Amino acid sequence: AQFIQYFGLLDEKLIEYYLCSLKNKIPRPGCMYISENYVCFYPGIGSTKMVTAFRDMTGLKKENSFLQNGIKITTRCTEWLFGPFVNRDETFTLLEHLRQVVLQKMIVSAESSPVGGSPTPNTPGVRYRGGPIPLTNYMGSVYGGSVTPSPASSAPGSP
Repeated sequence: AQFIQYFGLLDEKLIEYYLCSLKNKIPRPGCMYISENYVCFYPGIGSTKMVTAFRDMTGLKKENSFLQNGIKITTRCTEWLFGPFVNRDETFTLLEHLRQVVLQKMIVSAESSPVGGSPTPNTPGVRYRGGPIPLTNYMGSVYGGSVTPSPASSAPGSP
């Protein structure tokens, strides 16, 4: 329920969530939410919400520079560093698996499409830009990446 409230991804199935920090200028503690098609981050304090689609990832890597237990996610537009994780290998394996599933679906879709175009999100309020996906909440403010969300923020918890 909170996953939908935070990110507005109505048709997405939440698979898992992990407490971690997003390294920005200073680490932002919060929660990484992993769904079938997206990786999202909701901060406990602050305004840096992040949403990116697996199909937009250009890199996924274990990183030891951030508290010795991080994961770096890279897109064409930016990169994010998350950590520490209680079990980084489990988190990384899940991210890697879901990314491969999404990429495989894109290949099958492109092969069966007469035009060969890439799929676009079917979730209301999501527009594909090849990078972080800005979302519009019910109040009309845009968030995603490092854009400020609406003032309603609460600590992340269970979905």
